[in-house]
Amino acid sequence: MYSNISHAGEWVVCAISDYEVGIDIECIKEIDYDMWTLKESYIKWLGTGLSTPLDSFCFKIKKQDIILKDKFGIEKLNFENIP
Repeated sequence: MYSNISHAGEWVVCAISDYEVGIDIECIKEIDYDMWTLKESYIKWLGTGLSTPLDSFCFKIKKQDIILKDKFGIEKLNFENIP
């Protein structure tokens, strides 16, 4: 059993899974945090935290599809942005 937790402001979110899992929550501000929350949930899933450079991977967002590209190629992971 795997779990991950994140908090921001008065909110806490927890993910529990049979597989490795990463999750992030941010308070919505005037700038767009979609990319930040995707990147933070990925490095949490990796278990490396900020020791993984944030510019070592990227996401392509096409409508409902979020595609990860990193040094290993495209990972088959499921990412979702839930407002």
